[in-house]
Amino acid sequence: MSKKIDLNDFGRLVKPRILTEAFLLCNFDHIDLHNWWKQVLVLDMFSKSYKKDTIVSNYGLKLNELFEGLDIENYVASIISFIVLHDGKYKLVSTTQEAEILFSMRKKFYIRAVGIEIFKKYNRDTKEVYEPWESTQKTNITWFYKLKHIIPVEIVEQHNDVETGDLIIFSKTQALVTNVKVLKRTKFYSTCSWTNKKITVLSGNKAYQVRLDINRPFEIIKPQQ
Repeated sequence: MSKKIDLNDFGRLVKPRILTEAFLLCNFDHIDLHNWWKQVLVLDMFSKSYKKDTIVSNYGLKLNELFEGLDIENYVASIISFIVLHDGKYKLVSTTQEAEILFSMRKKFYIRAVGIEIFKKYNRDTKEVYEPWESTQKTNITWFYKLKHIIPVEIVEQHNDVETGDLIIFSKTQALVTNVKVLKRTKFYSTCSWTNKKITVLSGNKAYQVRLDINRPFEIIKPQQ
């Protein structure tokens, strides 16, 4: 089972559910993080295109041009920072030393967003990353995603290992994989950015076919040869 993301996870490999769901923090040295985060949440609430418009305006490229160099199967992201709510204020945690200070305090804190940098390739076996994506290498721009939009890479890999005929074991039920379809996601950056597979299972409880739910921990049992 994959553990939840916490402040010990600097460098942990993940994938955003949808790349264009990013909040871009620009020129942090000149911005009050608490007020910025509150402001962008409001702007996002009232405008469905706010995040996409922000990406386009900061890079001066159309979305298809910006994400042209990324391949949905090969790219990966690495956690570099966090936005946490602590003592009524949103704060940036960008080093392990800052995380240790929070751990040592008695008051609770809550992770509200994860800052990432993206790499075009990685080695699944060694977890080494290659070819930094230029758009998240700019020193004055950090890409943040709400915690619910971030998927640990081990969950992505487990999902992509599922094949037709496998038995999926959840904590209280099980399901049979009836179909695995590889989709051509031409605009994956704004629809589904973590997998190109659509997996359908036959639910053991309700006897109908549904999409495989990665929000529930599961194990895979392969059919005997």
